Parts: sequence; C-alpha cells; structure tokens
Amino acid sequence: MRKQIFGTFAVLSLLLAFTIVSAQAQSRNSVTAHIPFAFQIGDKTLPAGDYSVKRLSQNALVVESADGAESVIAQAPRSVQSNANAKPGAEKLVFRQYGEQYFLAQVWMIKGGAGRELNMTGAERKAASELKIAQHGAKPQSIEVAAR
Repeated sequence: MRKQIFGTFAVLSLLLAFTIVSAQAQSRNSVTAHIPFAFQIGDKTLPAGDYSVKRLSQNALVVESADGAESVIAQAPRSVQSNANAKPGAEKLVFRQYGEQYFLAQVWMIKGGAGRELNMTGAERKAASELKIAQHGAKPQSIEVAAR
C-alpha cells in the first residue's frame, strides 16, 4: 500500500513539474513593444506602432502589428548571449540604424537568457554599404526598445 501511495505521489509530482515548465515556456514565446519609428524586416517596411513578436519555431519569428494589419515572418537562426555591459534580464528588441533606416536585428524574449539574431538582408547590406561610403567607414548604431 505504501509503494502505491508513493508511486502515485511521484507521478503527480512529475506531472505538476511538467505543467509548470510548459506554462513558463509558453509565456516566454512572445513579447510586445512600442516601436517609435518605421523599421524593416527583410524587404518589408513596417510603420511605427505597437507590435508583438512570437516564436514560431526555434529559428522563426512572426512580427505582427497590434491591429493585425501588418505581419512578417523572419528567420532568426543564431542565438546571441548577453554581454557584460548589457542590462541583465531585459526583454527587448534591438535594431541597427543606418541613417534614417532601422532594421530589426535581435529579439530577446527570455529574461536573463539568450536572444535570437536575424539574418542581414540585402536591403540592410546596401544601407550598411552606403553608410560606410558616405561617412568613411561609419558603423550602424544599435537601438534597443524595451519589450514587455
């Protein structure tokens, strides 16, 4: 009888642990942010506004405007780690700025964890090249937008 009670307790404990881990993982699959400038993902330019970023898979994200009018799927194949100067635990979106153009570069969804980095697109490479030529080797600025 004791073995049966212990076995049942062990199974229920495992189920509870899996439920908690699953709930935490689901809550970390999206962030929302107000982007105060127009920005590009791939070949698409999105207007300033409120956006949600959701993880579709390990390497894919969907960025959608709050009103649902704009939506883009982006590949984010590389994991990036927080550096020593970064604000710890920040959920954020990181953009690269070339003059007046902004490109989504990284998405940080998990507090204190790793972020995902998007591939550079042809449009971003062109903007980077034009900036280097115009300003003698200048590098893009990194702009962080807090997410929630």
